[in-house]
Amino acid sequence: EQLRYWSVCQNDLPSQRYVGCVADHQAHLDEQGFFTVMVSDAADRPTNAVADNAIDWLPWGPYLDALLIYRHMLPAPSFAEAIHNVPRGTAPVDIMAEYLPQSAYCLREIVEAAGDDPADVFAACRAYNDLF
Repeated sequence: EQLRYWSVCQNDLPSQRYVGCVADHQAHLDEQGFFTVMVSDAADRPTNAVADNAIDWLPWGPYLDALLIYRHMLPAPSFAEAIHNVPRGTAPVDIMAEYLPQSAYCLREIVEAAGDDPADVFAACRAYNDLF
């Protein structure tokens, strides 16, 4: 309703070569309506990073320099929190509020020890990030 399309994609930084994406229609939502996307090398993929746990996984890919791209396409005029409405120089959280994606770096062991609930996994990863 608020966007025609959104996606999270992993691309090569210098060339923008595509590695993988999770589009809105593919995302698995948790019980609260949130989506979780985890990115890692295939060999480091946590065993609980699966759709049955509402965790979508993307491969890091073969490139050393990579980036994640979060796209909002064709927002409804009434969707004030759309990324398109963030003026240059404004903190995105000031406009996007709860729609601003949150991220955390995490170790496979922490992800797996946190269990199957994506909210618990994210909380464990954020707690790990807070150590630094």
